[in-house]
Amino acid sequence: MPTSTIQEVASYLREIKLILQGSPSNDARFIVATVRGKNIETLSTLEYDTEDVKNTILSLSSTDYPSGPIKDNAIKGDLWVFGKIIKGREVYIKLKIQGDNRYKQVSVLSFHFSEQRLQYPLR
Repeated sequence: MPTSTIQEVASYLREIKLILQGSPSNDARFIVATVRGKNIETLSTLEYDTEDVKNTILSLSSTDYPSGPIKDNAIKGDLWVFGKIIKGREVYIKLKIQGDNRYKQVSVLSFHFSEQRLQYPLR
């Protein structure tokens, strides 16, 4: 998997945070894939709702980055992976920015407990 520089990761996170700041969690600019079983189970175990997920995304830093950008073969664009320790467990977070310059949204494709320990090259 490609490894990005700290500047590239910081730039990606800045863009994510600009999209999310000031928008409510039920806004169309923020989508959490809650149809995936692993995501649902993790949200339930953590007692998290979309506002908690949004706050977790807003708290990400470059040191929480293990990989990306990864080409998305299903929908045009790139996927980025982050990890965060929440309530003592590592959570795997896969994000994607979709849209164009007029309207962008953040999609949280994965938000589930890691199946294997993540490696953080920027730590």
